[in-house]
Amino acid sequence: MVITKSFKLRLYQEASGKVPVLEWLKDFNKEERQIIDSSIKYTQYSWPWKMPHIKSLGAGLRDCYDKK
Repeated sequence: MVITKSFKLRLYQEASGKVPVLEWLKDFNKEERQIIDSSIKYTQYSWPWKMPHIKSLGAGLRDCYDKK
């Protein structure tokens, strides 16, 4: 399959420049980070976004659930 469309993924960043989710990811081992990465890629490259994988929070925000 050739992916022709993707969606920009923006992560919350504090005024200090710290990105909490990147700090959180450091707590996982490599295998666990790969699982999380696959969920993020699913969100970034899939359409339409729908439950149970992705829930709209309003104001352009989405909550991503692991697809397993």
